[in-house]
Amino acid sequence: MKTRIIILLLATSIAFNIFFAMGYYEAKEYIQLSNSYEGRSKIFADKLRLSEEQQAEFAQLQKEMSEKRAQQRENNLELYDKFWQEILKDEPDQEFLEEFVATTSSSNVRQNFVERMQSLMKILNPEQRELAVEMIKSRFQSNVTKPQSEASPPPQQ
Repeated sequence: MKTRIIILLLATSIAFNIFFAMGYYEAKEYIQLSNSYEGRSKIFADKLRLSEEQQAEFAQLQKEMSEKRAQQRENNLELYDKFWQEILKDEPDQEFLEEFVATTSSSNVRQNFVERMQSLMKILNPEQRELAVEMIKSRFQSNVTKPQSEASPPPQQ
């Protein structure tokens, strides 16, 4: 009888260890995925349960957005170089600085965000849209409530 109890307890212990080990590896994989843009996109698509057609459209949308951001960064390189040269001067050109602010303002970031959200919503069904909005809102809210050192970096234009 004692042997059976010991065997039962040992089996239970092994089962719990396997259960926790599997949870650890799954959480570790999720954390690793969430550390990259591609990984976060995969998690997002998985949570939305996109169909194959939607996955293809989402991948195309991601590619287009990535290319647009890269082009915008490239277009702004000269402008930022000029900004750094100007800011080093004893008396920077205020007209240029005002133009720089207008050209690189947060309204441009918001415009890009609106365009991305509209494109995304076009490929989702109503249920997926609601879930996507909740996921995106929670990400923004968590970045607002975290100290800047812990928040994710702002999205690239």
